[in-house]
Amino acid sequence: MHSILLLASLAMLGTTLWAYAEVHVWAQDAIDYLPNKPSYWIPGEGRWLHYWLFPLLKTIDGSIALFPNLLFVFLFAFIVARRYARDTAYALAFAALCTEASPWTHQLMWPSTTLPSTAMLMVAALTVRALPVGSFYVLFGSLFSGTLQHLYFVLPLLHLPLLAKTTLRENARTLAVRIVPAWVVGALTGYLVMLAVVYGYTQLTGGVIS
Repeated sequence: MHSILLLASLAMLGTTLWAYAEVHVWAQDAIDYLPNKPSYWIPGEGRWLHYWLFPLLKTIDGSIALFPNLLFVFLFAFIVARRYARDTAYALAFAALCTEASPWTHQLMWPSTTLPSTAMLMVAALTVRALPVGSFYVLFGSLFSGTLQHLYFVLPLLHLPLLAKTTLRENARTLAVRIVPAWVVGALTGYLVMLAVVYGYTQLTGGVIS
């Protein structure tokens, strides 16, 4: 059964990579088509990290940025599943399926824009064991506030192993006391960081959006 699952996962990954290799046209407002960094990214959308990273992101062709995005999401999903299920074949299958999720494939119409967020997902997966739960969410809540903030809300998947207690009551307590409050505080911290950056930017520029 494990061999079949591994082969199916590899086949799925192969067809996914082949299909994406054929894509060379992106959304109309993708970074590939923008001559200059959009000034509305900070005061209009709060995407301060995208704004600061624009010169670097502009140098990465969308056809190239696409594949690190896929790799980072695959690794994030693999680590999530492997930490929880302790089964490599299952983790590979889960990660392969995640790269084909419809919301995700739509998001990749902006491959260079998406790249910082998926890189942070991978970094979060690699550092989750080294950081206390509270510090983890404050750090990544702050960082995700400047990019695609909705991806922040999948980070609790990395803490599923904490819900491996013997009873439902213990797991519910861990969720309510350790994970959810830290997750909420991280989101609020990120929102406050974003507001601070927007306020500072508008004060410096006089609130002008070109």
